[in-house]
Parts: sequence; C-alpha cells; structure tokens
Amino acid sequence: MEQLPITIESLHSNGGARTVTRAVFPPGASAVMHYHTQYNESFRVIEGQLILIKSGKEFKLNIGQLSPEIEFTEIHTYKNKSDHEVIVDIILEPGHQGCEDSNLILAALAKENKLGLLSKKYSLFWLAFYDLTNTIPVGLAKTLCSMATFYYGRKRIKRYQRFLLSMVENLRLKKVEEKTVATD
Repeated sequence: MEQLPITIESLHSNGGARTVTRAVFPPGASAVMHYHTQYNESFRVIEGQLILIKSGKEFKLNIGQLSPEIEFTEIHTYKNKSDHEVIVDIILEPGHQGCEDSNLILAALAKENKLGLLSKKYSLFWLAFYDLTNTIPVGLAKTLCSMATFYYGRKRIKRYQRFLLSMVENLRLKKVEEKTVATD
C-alpha cells in the first residue's frame, strides 16, 4: 500500500512557525519545476537519497542531511532517481494550513479509494491542489496549468477545492462519531 504524507509538526502546535510533513517518494517520483510565495521550504532526508534542484544548482541529499533553504519565489524541483523509496521531512516556514489540509485530503481520498485522481496531471484535482498548497509551476507546466485553468474556470477550481476540504471534514466527523460510539 502507498504511504501517504503526514503532518508531524503542525503550525497549530508552534504558533505558526512551521509545518513539517513526512513524505515517502517512490522510485522515479519528481515534482514539476515550481516556486512558492507564502513560505520557505527545506528537506531533511530520513531514508534514501533526494536530488534537489534550486536556482539551477543540483544538490544530492543523503540520510540525515538538511537541504539549503529554498526561499520565497525560488524556483526548484526535487527527484528520487534511485530504485528505492526516499523518506523526507518537508519543512515549511512559516507553517502553511493549505499544505496541512492537503495531507488530510490525501488521507480522505485513500479512505474512499480515490487516489486514482492523482494520476491525471493538469486535472481539476491538481489545479485545486496546487492552489491549496501555494505551488506555482513554471515553464511548460505553467503553460499547461494556465490552459487547464482557462478550460475549467477559477470558480470551478475553488468549488472543487471546497469539495476536497469537505471530504476531510466528513472524515473528522466520522472519527468523532466512532469515538462517541466506542465510549458509550
């Protein structure tokens, strides 16, 4: 079974200072070239080797290494070029609610057996996800996202984002109901 990203330090526990997500990147995983405008980002490798490219410079990060900080608006990408999973902690400073929500959305999709949505690049799902996580693609990915945004429309993307967040809220409510039933 695929391992989903989880929030291991929430902005709600540290006055908004940071969000730390533990993520597992399968062999061959990569991100589109992108930047963020709301937080700085860094990676700490827990297992495996991660390739980080920021501002055109490549960094090979091994177990225990912390990447150089990726500043606001700095263009970057990351890749797992190995044949093994890479486990990393992704550190966002300041913390970012949308990124924390995105982890919950993935958990909700997994519970509903809907992770197949992730396979359709430049879909309504990915446009909503990029927007939620303040991920701004560049180059060809930006062009494709712009075309898809024009096709779907901004309002529809925001509605879909609200739908995804409602899945998370429904999951929370189910957990509360399960706890209530278990204590009765």
